[in-house]
Formats: sequence, structure tokens, C-alpha cells
Amino acid sequence: MKKISIFIAMCLAATLLLANYSFDVGAYNPVDSGTSAMWSAEYFRAFDDNLDLILNIKYFQKTDNKMDQFDYTPGGGIPVTGQRLPAEITTMHFPMLAGARYNITETGLPIVPFIGGGVGFAFTWQNIFVVAANDPENPDDPLKNYPKFDDIWFWSGWVYNVNAGAAYQIGDKSQLYGKIDYMHSKLTRNTQKTDDGITRDARDMSGMGISIGLRVKF
Repeated sequence: MKKISIFIAMCLAATLLLANYSFDVGAYNPVDSGTSAMWSAEYFRAFDDNLDLILNIKYFQKTDNKMDQFDYTPGGGIPVTGQRLPAEITTMHFPMLAGARYNITETGLPIVPFIGGGVGFAFTWQNIFVVAANDPENPDDPLKNYPKFDDIWFWSGWVYNVNAGAAYQIGDKSQLYGKIDYMHSKLTRNTQKTDDGITRDARDMSGMGISIGLRVKF
């Protein structure tokens, strides 16, 4: 059994060492979060001279400081819209996709256009943190008295993407490339209500991205 395990491990290591990789970074603008950096790593194998089969993982993170706005009625009077202290909101998006890329190699130029796409699954975490406040002189003012709020919300769901770009040959086994990418990523929440009692059952992380990267073939 030990020899079989060692053999399988050696085969997996050889597969990884003989595989092809690409790494890129760029800007991504999801609907429900806003623009930030998207990092991507890709494992691919050439099916023929034009077609690559791909496994791809991406990572997006954005931190915002936003005012937590709410309505209240002081002393039974006129309703007032108030704002608490800034809430720190960190969003992390982690898609994993399998797909293909078609390289248009018949141009005779060092620049190789390509189109591609894939389908997969994504996870999104969002951490919300609001610092507590206490004002002994105004104990009934909800703008000045509220507990600390610290919660993590989680969404998941199927995603797909399409992209197009061009690669420039810089060596026998390496290329620089740039691409534009659209990813459809409408996710659902794993529970119906957060600790504050507010239902947030969907999050749209779909958006457009642009990136540059390095592709290495072994």
C-alpha cells in the first residue's frame, strides 16, 4: 500500500511539473462590491495546437468603510434618519472554474489572439464590523449608544465566465498576455437571516475585469 501511495504521489508530481501555468492580476468590478484587484492562477494542458483545457482559480478582496444608516424616532417624535460610526466591510470572492481556451495561431505573427470561457463554483465571504459606542450623557440616543457588531456572511453558487485577449511570445516557453473577462456570479446566501435579523439572500458578484499576466509552458 505504501509503494502504491508513493507511486501515485510521484505521478501527480510529474503531472504538475510537466504542466503549463499562467498567473495574472488586474481590476475587477462586481455589481455589489465595487472595483478592486483580482488575482488569478491557471493550470492548463494543450489538447492540440489551438485548444487548451483549463483549471482556474481567482481571488478578489475589497475593504470599505461605510456608514451604517438607519431610521429611528426620538422620544416618539418625528422620524429621523441617522448614521452610526463607520462600518468596516471586507468582501472576499473566490471562484473556481474549469473551461477551455481557443488560440488563433494561424496569424503568422508573434501575437496570438484567443477566446475562452468556463463554468464553476464560487464562494463569497463578507465580514462586517462596527465599533460599539456608549454615551452616558445621552443614554436614550441610538446614534450614540449601540453594541459592537461583528458578523460574517457567506454566499455560494455556480458561475461562468467568457474572455478574450492576446498573448505575445517572449520566449520558447513563455508568453505575456492581456485579456478582458466577464464573469456571471449571482450567489445565494447559506442562511436566510443574519444576526441583525436582516435577510440578505442573494449577492451579485458579476462583473467585467481586465488583466495582464505571464503564461509558462513546460
